[in-house]
Amino acid sequence: MKTPKFRITVILILFFICGCKTQKDIDQNQIKNNSFTFHGSVSTLTLSSHDYMVAIGGTSNIISRWNYSTGVIIDEIELDDRTGTVFALAFSPDGKILATPEYPHGRILLWNFTDPVLKTLKSDKINVFFCMTFSPDGSFLASGGMDGTIYYWNVDSEKLEKTFGPQKDMVMGIAFSPDGKTIVAGYYDGAVILWDVYSSQKILTFEGHTGSIAGVVFSPDGQTIASGSLDNSVILWDTSTGKQIDKIIADDKITSIAFSPDGRVVAFSDPIQINLWNLNKKEIVATFDGHQETVNALVFSPDGKKLISGSEDTTVRVWDLAGSGD
Repeated sequence: MKTPKFRITVILILFFICGCKTQKDIDQNQIKNNSFTFHGSVSTLTLSSHDYMVAIGGTSNIISRWNYSTGVIIDEIELDDRTGTVFALAFSPDGKILATPEYPHGRILLWNFTDPVLKTLKSDKINVFFCMTFSPDGSFLASGGMDGTIYYWNVDSEKLEKTFGPQKDMVMGIAFSPDGKTIVAGYYDGAVILWDVYSSQKILTFEGHTGSIAGVVFSPDGQTIASGSLDNSVILWDTSTGKQIDKIIADDKITSIAFSPDGRVVAFSDPIQINLWNLNKKEIVATFDGHQETVNALVFSPDGKKLISGSEDTTVRVWDLAGSGD
């Protein structure tokens, strides 16, 4: 699959996985860590739910697809060298399509790895997308970025169906609810807003952060939203009332956040250290050290047994969570 500006280079290299171990012993469980070195600082990760595949983007025009179980690089996508930092990536729920942004044009490319067809999502505005996510059924893609607007795309028709906003500030994080009926977005001014997908109207505005939002995520049951902010806090919100359920005050700014598949744990970085917060115990139950610079992305494996982190130190690390969230 090749165009004048884009090509996929298949690399048949088996990467040796470093068997590093952390210096901490959390609840007498030794944290095991495998790592992969990217082409530059890591800004974003997205995980396929079916085949141990993680896509990695950052300060490089190359996107790597890496099997975090075997350590094998599957392939790499080389984007136009004007693209600059890749802030957002998204796998479709079935893992067959990878969405990547194209700068500076404000377009999104959809790479289909099972049926090599490249689709392009276009709007009439030039934009930089900081976040994107597929709907739970894979039919739609939502993206947000520089202009404060959420774009809602039809994947099959490649059409922009609607927009949400714009708000006065940039969209820094975005997530679909598990039923696909709502979208939560976090903004540079600290706002967290819940949007109705069908009406494109605001349902709730969650007020409590005083700094830029680094990420927003739904719990698996859709009843809770977690937001992390540069104001050194993670807030858990009730999606029906908009009220705070809990607030975690960290030692430093929050740079990434993720919900475990069982809904019991929120992972967040602040910014180099990775923490696991147990919602029932209301305490940090594990702390992972190993990255040397800011952690910009966290994703749980579908079975909840691994946590994958990406950092400005150019590494992607895989953490074994066995027993650490109890």
